[in-house]
Amino acid sequence: MALSLRSLIPNADDLLALEPEEIAGILLMHLNSYGDNSGDGSVHLGRVNQYNFFNNLHHHPEYPNRQTEVNRALMEGWAWLESEGFLIRDADQTAHMFFLSRRAMRLKSRDDFSAYRKASLLPKGQLHPLIAAKVYPAYLRGEYDTAVFQAFREVQISVRSAGNFEADLVGRDLMREAFRLLIPTSPA
Repeated sequence: MALSLRSLIPNADDLLALEPEEIAGILLMHLNSYGDNSGDGSVHLGRVNQYNFFNNLHHHPEYPNRQTEVNRALMEGWAWLESEGFLIRDADQTAHMFFLSRRAMRLKSRDDFSAYRKASLLPKGQLHPLIAAKVYPAYLRGEYDTAVFQAFREVQISVRSAGNFEADLVGRDLMREAFRLLIPTSPA
């Protein structure tokens, strides 16, 4: 049974107060709840017809007094889902036909979507490749303390290797020695 938008956000004012990416999370949960068929023609075999989806909301409003505003907000969320690669235009169908990406189908709950949004705050491409390889999986799982520990460990290993320091030199002492090599102190 599909989750209605109203069951996810009962009050139109609450929905309208959300940012597009937050609305996108609600919309994604709603679309994922259909499975392969909505029964109203908007979702069929994993495809979503954008025109039918919004037309159905127009004819069967979930927020009767605010549906036009809600539809516009939902369209903002839809656009965000498209830009993030969650809704993909189906090239074999009409211009209004989309399908949920594999990533989109994995995000079934608010917690799943929230974890995705948090992970996207630190794009993997902005990390040093060595740190990304060792740390990013823990970060994506939300194991932030482990990710930070592993990142510091990798930095220590690299600094120790670059400075030819002893294995027992760690933490603050290691970094002080490394900076001492970089910025020699002048005699007073």
